[in-house]
Amino acid sequence: MCLDSFGAEATPILIKALADKRPEIKSLAGRMLAGLGEDAQKAIPALIKMTEDPQDLTRRAALDAILSIDRKGEFVKKTLPVFRRALHDTDKEVQRLGSQGLSQLSRQKPEELKKAGIIVK
Repeated sequence: MCLDSFGAEATPILIKALADKRPEIKSLAGRMLAGLGEDAQKAIPALIKMTEDPQDLTRRAALDAILSIDRKGEFVKKTLPVFRRALHDTDKEVQRLGSQGLSQLSRQKPEELKKAGIIVK
């Protein structure tokens, strides 16, 4: 049976996996949460915390999952600072995902970006 078939029911198990010490486990959990999409919204706080992980692999997985889960920008107040910080990351892929996040938010919540002093065209 595929984990995706469990939907939101799988989220608590995967959130626990995000706290694992092994970067491979955290990254895998992040990718699985991304696959659940909006059903995994409860994971957003744990994913935001994971964006501060020292491992590039886990930061990438966390940002990718946030992008997949919050497609409508409902968590903009929490994710906007995360995407902005990602632009200054040492890893180019993390920077790209931060840029993608800001682009996604500019389409979904342009007024929030304007309030934050980000020019939206």
